[in-house]
Amino acid sequence: MELGVEFVTYEGEAPHGCSEAIWGDLCRIGLPKIAINIFKPSLQPVPVSAEVAGGRTGGIVIGYSREGAELYLDFESENVWLLWRGDSSHTVVNTSLGAFRESLLQVDARYPFYPSNRNLEMAEEAEAELRQILVEIDGIATADPDGFWSAFLDDVAVGDYAAQESPDL
Repeated sequence: MELGVEFVTYEGEAPHGCSEAIWGDLCRIGLPKIAINIFKPSLQPVPVSAEVAGGRTGGIVIGYSREGAELYLDFESENVWLLWRGDSSHTVVNTSLGAFRESLLQVDARYPFYPSNRNLEMAEEAEAELRQILVEIDGIATADPDGFWSAFLDDVAVGDYAAQESPDL
């Protein structure tokens, strides 16, 4: 686990269909509470059946994106999906819970990505560095140009994640 990062862990009996390995991971390690606003972990697993990749699967909501979309762990494929309620355009975020967690931790460890007086070149360099890290962790992370990580990287590239300016005292 990363120093300075708190984790939400689950306890109790595994939801129906969840493997012992995944449930053990969620109970022992859990999900990070990161500083940036792209992910908020669910304090309790929320069992859900979702239509993904052309079929209905069982899984749990493990958290929420900054837009309020559900982040869903599919028990069958073990993919983490971004579920837009009322919309069928769901996208794979990462191919495993471990890759999702590591991606969050690596991104969070680098925040802020540039100073408050950043310029476009600094923002684009930060985006390229983060993209490389995310792809090395999980090649599918940025495959969908409208996906979770790609949308985040688009925001980084335009300067949305700068250091906060300190107020004058």
